[in-house]
Amino acid sequence: MNLFNRLLFWFENRQGYLRLRRYRNQDTRFYAVLMYHGVENDKLKHQFRPCDMSEQAIRKEIDFYLRQGYEICSYVDVNSDDFAGHSNLMLTFDDGHRNIAQTVSNLSRHYQIRPVIGICPGVVDAQTPFWFEEIYARLLLSKRKEIHPACASAADPHVAFRQIMDYYQSDLTLKSAELLSAIRRATGDVEAEQVNAHPAVHKNLGWDELYSLVERNLCV
Repeated sequence: MNLFNRLLFWFENRQGYLRLRRYRNQDTRFYAVLMYHGVENDKLKHQFRPCDMSEQAIRKEIDFYLRQGYEICSYVDVNSDDFAGHSNLMLTFDDGHRNIAQTVSNLSRHYQIRPVIGICPGVVDAQTPFWFEEIYARLLLSKRKEIHPACASAADPHVAFRQIMDYYQSDLTLKSAELLSAIRRATGDVEAEQVNAHPAVHKNLGWDELYSLVERNLCV
């Protein structure tokens, strides 16, 4: 790490400490929640998954809070009479992507922490991609130009995805299933197998894998 990066890290660390300190007092039991979607160390996949973080980056964030005097807690501790301390830290992993499993295990052993794993039961049951990930993958894979009225015919697939999602969010009457069906019809040159294999699409945990994590007391 060069001098500039060291100074930048010190500044961010110092500013973060000042911000966190404002919320800490002797009368309030305060806890912070670090929320993650997925864990991805592969640079190729990460460019399609901007919400995923590397395990190293997650550990840096946890260590930052611990240096400020925060104590690790789990969801089951919050309503407990034994909930100690005035600054506590909880971890959550939303959506239940399979690429979190090893990191959850590593964090549990290293920090004695049990993250919350939030899942979408329908996705676990069907083992299908999230609808918006399928749309993104289809835009990246399709050779067709005219895909949806919301995006320009020659739009970059990343730009087109953003335009389509903006269109979806602006129309409260539009259902995600309807939008996905329209995109599937427009990208008929793309096979389902191609979508499932694309780096933009997460593989999701199955019920047996989730049960295993819970049984090993690695998550709640």
